[in-house]
Amino acid sequence: TTSLRIPYSISSMSKSIGVGYRARVAADPNFLVKSVLEVALAAGTQMMAEVSRRGAKGCVTEIDFVVAGVLTAIAGKYYSSWRVAPTVTPEGDDNLAGTTSAQRGSKQNDIGFWSKVPTNAFQPYHLDGKTRPTVAERFGALFAPIPTLFRAGVIASAIGYGMTSLLISLRTLLVPDYISPTVNVNIV
Repeated sequence: TTSLRIPYSISSMSKSIGVGYRARVAADPNFLVKSVLEVALAAGTQMMAEVSRRGAKGCVTEIDFVVAGVLTAIAGKYYSSWRVAPTVTPEGDDNLAGTTSAQRGSKQNDIGFWSKVPTNAFQPYHLDGKTRPTVAERFGALFAPIPTLFRAGVIASAIGYGMTSLLISLRTLLVPDYISPTVNVNIV
């Protein structure tokens, strides 16, 4: 029999998030406040866009699209701000000592140039808190997050479309006589 092996367990993901959070808070003690503001700003601006597009009454009747749009904006914005936040090793934290960009969340290989690229082009020091990034490493920091930011967009869109599909199905179940103003489009 073949067993399905899950590459990341919940505990390893939560440990990785904890390590990343401590590294970001060490670089910027206001990271949590900024994170909350980023989420509130993403949710607020997306909600204003939805109200502008649909009107207040339209937001109620098309709540499935509104919720999905807001969640997509929050997921994309928070992931993007997490990826570009500066990081340093907190004093006395052996969990971060000697970690590479791959261990801090990037999927880059831990060989050569990319393992030395900082998580943010403008942070003054590498994760060790002592070594300054070179100009080439800072330039590389502009391009290193592109694959993960692309992945963030795909994940945020999947959350949005998945949530929309789920809420449309729920609405169809709960209100079977509701007629949607949208028209199905055959894309094949």
